[in-house]
Amino acid sequence: MSKFLSNLKISAKLIVGFGIAVLLLGIVLFTGIRSLTNVNDEVTVIVEDLFPKTVMANEMIDAVNDNARALRNMIISNDPAIEREALDRFAKARELVTKHSDKLSEMIRTEKGKELLAKMQQIRTEVYFPARERLLNEYNAGNMARVNELLFGEMRDAQNKYLSSMKDIINYQTELVNQGGEDVHLAYSTANYTMLAVGIISLLFVVGFGWLITKNIVVPVMMVKDRMTQLESVCLTNLGNGLSLLSKGDLSSKIEKSTKQLNIVQNDEIGQMAKVFDSMLLKAQEGIDAYEITRGKIIQLSEELGKVIDDAKNGLLDNRGDERKFEGVYKELISGLNQTLDAVILPVQDGAKALEIMATGDFTPRVTADYKGQHRMIKDSINKLGDSISRILKEVTDAVQATASSSTQISSSSEEMAAGAQEQSAQTTEIAGAIEQMTSTILQTTRNASTAAEQAKSAGLAAEEGGKVIRETIEGMNRIAGVVKNAAQTVHELGASSEQIGTIVQVIDDIADQTNLLALNA
Repeated sequence: MSKFLSNLKISAKLIVGFGIAVLLLGIVLFTGIRSLTNVNDEVTVIVEDLFPKTVMANEMIDAVNDNARALRNMIISNDPAIEREALDRFAKARELVTKHSDKLSEMIRTEKGKELLAKMQQIRTEVYFPARERLLNEYNAGNMARVNELLFGEMRDAQNKYLSSMKDIINYQTELVNQGGEDVHLAYSTANYTMLAVGIISLLFVVGFGWLITKNIVVPVMMVKDRMTQLESVCLTNLGNGLSLLSKGDLSSKIEKSTKQLNIVQNDEIGQMAKVFDSMLLKAQEGIDAYEITRGKIIQLSEELGKVIDDAKNGLLDNRGDERKFEGVYKELISGLNQTLDAVILPVQDGAKALEIMATGDFTPRVTADYKGQHRMIKDSINKLGDSISRILKEVTDAVQATASSSTQISSSSEEMAAGAQEQSAQTTEIAGAIEQMTSTILQTTRNASTAAEQAKSAGLAAEEGGKVIRETIEGMNRIAGVVKNAAQTVHELGASSEQIGTIVQVIDDIADQTNLLALNA
């Protein structure tokens, strides 16, 4: 039975259950209605058949007794009015008895009842009526002695037989009424016990079948509910917590697959729901497997990144992550890291090579690769530094050469001063012009040196800024700082040379003054 119910849909189970309950209820109702019908039939027999016949028999007895009283009053009173009343009462009583007798002939169906009725009718027609006729005839004849004799003799006996036959009918009908009452009680008891028995059987069957249906529905539903609760509170919750921790960078949460499948073999909605749950559980377990795979890959990725970072901290800038261990986005991430390291290290290496050469005194190297962003700023700063230092050195060289030329001219002019006083004035004028030209050149050289110092300072600031942006280029920037320091030293030396040039200018000014004095003395 349980297997049969397991293969039915829930709606079919309920239909079968309610159908059986309705069928049993119909049986109970049918039994009750049938029993009540039997009771009603018995009561109907009593009320509409037995009891009316008893009533009619009693009314017939009352009519006979009324005739007897009317006859007695008529005889005793000897009054014509009473006589007419008595005769009228005789006619009414006779009509009533005849009517009831005919009705009883139609209603009485039992053999005994028919015999009693026939006996009563026979006594009426053969005994009672003849006795009364003889009495009335004697009364009409005025033979009162014979009337009294008949009244207390033949008439009394005829009336007693007549009443006795009617009482026999009444007793028989009363017996039938009592029997009908017993039949009604028996029908009631039978209906009561039958309905009670059918009701108990129906109740037990409905309760048993309902319990079986309930068990067939509730037990697997509770199993599904418990597994759903377990899936939600264990698998999905742990998976959600693991994903939450994973999103925060915590890779320590490991998820176990503890929920088992239902494997309920039923063809109803519960079986379908169990299959859906098993499928959902399988998907959840696949999600847990995917989580564990992802967690392992992220751990492996983290270890690979940590290795590259540790190598970079230890100065092993040529080491790279192994892209072959990963696939998809993870591989792209390692590849991007390697490309980022290449993009960061190559500009630093190119800049460091250029600065190393510049540190030897050769300011011709330049960074020629194409870089972007702050790497371009570093490239431009290094190239500008080389350009500035080269230009400063050229200007200093030109200034020194100009100073040497001016000194030569001064020396030539001084020698020519000894040739004669006339030429001193002209030569002095030429010397003054030369001195002014030399002074202008020296001042221009000084300004150029100052500009070079400012450009060198700007290059140093740019190099320092580049060192802040890219921490990995600290060492290269230190080299840049060394070169800048050398450049600053060079500029400082140029400044000292400028001071020496100033001293030379002062000497030339003194010579000019002496020349002017000589010219005045001349």
